[in-house]
Amino acid sequence: MPFDQIESKDFKSITWMFTRSNWFDFFDSYLPFVCKKCNKFDWLKATQNGISHTPIFPAKMPDFFQTSDMRAYVVSTKTRIAIEDFSDSIAVFFTIPKIKDHFVLLPKQLLYRPNKVVISDEYLGGVAFRSTKPVCQECKMYDLGFRRRLFNVPDDIVFGGIVLDTIGMTLVASREFSDHLRKAKLTGMDIAKDAFANPKK
Repeated sequence: MPFDQIESKDFKSITWMFTRSNWFDFFDSYLPFVCKKCNKFDWLKATQNGISHTPIFPAKMPDFFQTSDMRAYVVSTKTRIAIEDFSDSIAVFFTIPKIKDHFVLLPKQLLYRPNKVVISDEYLGGVAFRSTKPVCQECKMYDLGFRRRLFNVPDDIVFGGIVLDTIGMTLVASREFSDHLRKAKLTGMDIAKDAFANPKK
């Protein structure tokens, strides 16, 4: 079964989700999600707790884009309808204060770091790495990065997020779902076919 990657096209406007203007100037309501020992930010828990501040967004936004801090995907009502038309049980949409027609998207199926990661700077131009122990003993977070085919996607995934600890997530979709999104003609969205590997049987 082929799996595709849903990506955001370059969005030139600078947009921050959890901070005022940079990676570390967090709004007060998000400070409980910042590790007091190493300052790593748990964006996933912060999102699941609900969006509490209104980011500074441009007047015109595409249907789909990733924020400048890479910690959130923001989608329009049109995108939400397209996703829910396919299935109303594969994603959660978090409202943004004072913003009526855009939401923060979080897939319900979340994939986490594999137990073993291939380390390579040649394989499809990608690099994969992980610490053998959590970087911080307080928050237990790892540093993890990888490129597309270095990650095996389970067969039952329809729409999921590959969680990359402090730097957000990568979106993965079944071919059936990505074809559905293509037909919706959503602005700001790119879909890379066959972006992920499949588990070996």
